[in-house]
Amino acid sequence: MKTQKWVLKVELEISENWIEDGFNPSAETFEDLIRDGILGYAYDHEKKVKVEIKKSPNPKTVRELQGYAN
Repeated sequence: MKTQKWVLKVELEISENWIEDGFNPSAETFEDLIRDGILGYAYDHEKKVKVEIKKSPNPKTVRELQGYAN
């Protein structure tokens, strides 16, 4: 089956209260959201999703916001 490609750059800015509540997405999280949300009705052989995160918050800051001691 032939495929066509979209190249995406995703930028997400989110309030710290979401991070405090546990929000800490990975590339796999975004892949799942795209695959199962937007493309939820497509068969597995009809879709392939790969997301690369180029920059994210400092992991130490995320842990602190989530209440973990460093």
